[in-house]
Amino acid sequence: MKTIYGSETNKMNERIRELMLTAGYAAPELAERAHKLIDLVLKDCYTAIDRTNRHHVHTTFDEQLVQATIERSKQAVREHFGVEL
Repeated sequence: MKTIYGSETNKMNERIRELMLTAGYAAPELAERAHKLIDLVLKDCYTAIDRTNRHHVHTTFDEQLVQATIERSKQAVREHFGVEL
């Protein structure tokens, strides 16, 4: 996973710090070390999104709608965390 912003204080690290503070972690400076874990979690999320059950898709139009929704979901994750998987 590469960051879009490239700086040490990128959007993803800021979000990790916020989440760690919300969860009650006493040392939000660990956010840099948590980066790899978050990378793995986000990759798993992408895999889950890609594996969306499509048994309800019966037409090419339906498939296009489902695929567009999947891509928009992945884009929302990328923008929210400031990463590119």
